[in-house]
Amino acid sequence: MFAALRKLREWYDLHGGSKLAETWREKFEQRDQLALEVDSARRRVSSFFGVIIDLQDVGLLSDRLKRVLTDFDGFDLLYNVAEPLERELNPKYDQRRFDELRKLRPPKVLGQHAAPSPPRPEQRP
Repeated sequence: MFAALRKLREWYDLHGGSKLAETWREKFEQRDQLALEVDSARRRVSSFFGVIIDLQDVGLLSDRLKRVLTDFDGFDLLYNVAEPLERELNPKYDQRRFDELRKLRPPKVLGQHAAPSPPRPEQRP
C-alpha cells in the first residue's frame, strides 16, 4: 500500500494540476510504463479504501474503528489523484464510495481543503 501511495504521489508531483487525469489517460493509452504503474496503484488504493465502506455498509465498523481507519494521510492521494483517474477512465465510476468516504474523512488538497467531487454528467444542469 505504501508503494502504491508513493506512486500516486510521484504522478501528482510530475503532472499535478487541472490536466492530471487527462495526461494520465493519454499516457495510459500509449502504454507508458509510469502510467501503467500508476493505474495499478490507483486500483490498489481505491480498493483498500473501498473496503472501509464495505465494512461500514454491513455494520462492522464502530465509531472508534472508523476514526482509526480514517486517520490516514493517504486519503489526500485517494481524493486528489486516484478519484480523478477513476473518473477519467470511467465517468460512471462508483462515486458513492468516494462520497461515503468524504463523510468519514473530509478531503484536503494535499494540505488544503478540497471541493467535493463534481456532479456526474447526468446530474449536470
